[in-house]
Amino acid sequence: MTLHEVCLREIATGIGEVFGIPLSELRGKGKNSGVIEGRRLFSLVGREYAYKWREIYEFLGKESAAVTEYLRRERDLRNKTERLILFLEGVIKNLNN
Repeated sequence: MTLHEVCLREIATGIGEVFGIPLSELRGKGKNSGVIEGRRLFSLVGREYAYKWREIYEFLGKESAAVTEYLRRERDLRNKTERLILFLEGVIKNLNN
């Protein structure tokens, strides 16, 4: 088992705080563009923190093909991914103080 700097729940919480998409919607069946974008961000940031594909799709309760598709659109979301990572780094910094 790999020790990650940020847990998947913290990434999901960050998406809720920064973009207003709660965990229940990330895991839900909703297909509106905002929720799908939130899942994409979750997948991309999860990969940035070295989570395996399986860990990501199991956490979301989604099929592996869905997560694969989210990761294919990385360039479209790079700016938002960076915003979320900065938020998470701030959380880590506050926890360490």
